[in-house]
Amino acid sequence: MHTAKKDKAKKSVESKGGIKDVEVVSEEIAEDGKTAKVVLKMIYKDGTTNENNMDMVMEKGQWKMSIKK
Repeated sequence: MHTAKKDKAKKSVESKGGIKDVEVVSEEIAEDGKTAKVVLKMIYKDGTTNENNMDMVMEKGQWKMSIKK
């Protein structure tokens, strides 16, 4: 993620008092088991919520966020 985007995201989270919880809304694992699409619900300390689509990749037996450049 570019530095400007990271800074904007950090300021947005801070303005909401930080993250209170994260819930997995849905997940879809590819047939080959190497990638997945996950919908996460971010719950902020000020009570607001936001859903984000995340691409995931399996690396050494662990799911990691796939950051595309």
